[in-house]
Amino acid sequence: MKLSYIAKLFLKKSSLIPILYTTILNPHVKSLEHIYPKSLCNKPHNKDIHNIYPTSYNLNFIRSNYNYSILNISDSDVININNNLISKKRQLFYPREQDRGIVARAILYMNYNYNYNKFENLEMYLEWNNKYKPTFNEYVHNEFAYKIQGNRNIFIDQHIKNI
Repeated sequence: MKLSYIAKLFLKKSSLIPILYTTILNPHVKSLEHIYPKSLCNKPHNKDIHNIYPTSYNLNFIRSNYNYSILNISDSDVININNNLISKKRQLFYPREQDRGIVARAILYMNYNYNYNKFENLEMYLEWNNKYKPTFNEYVHNEFAYKIQGNRNIFIDQHIKNI
């Protein structure tokens, strides 16, 4: 599967798609974040739209390939950027509250569909999936992915009956 130029533009510029880690809406500072790192994916899987969300260039760069984890703001090595907690020393990233469900469902999807388990904190992702329900914009992202690549994220769809 190849992600077309138009699909990339839609992901970057549509106000209907959730923006991770920030509330910056300026289209000139958006990049596409692979929640499960692109460098850890097999080539065809790194274009899977269920794993790709817009964010700012700076936060995408800072997040790097860090594992997601729960961090405490009072830890001496933790910095807070837009309510995301980052430990460069431990290479950990704790996303802001409104993004935890999106992150969880993307990681769970990649694990379920492709058996990727580099981010193995399955209990944390299952908890985030249940605690942080999908927003309307996440449902739109799921529909967009379905229209482009023909499959859905079952971890988003499981919440539809509870709307």
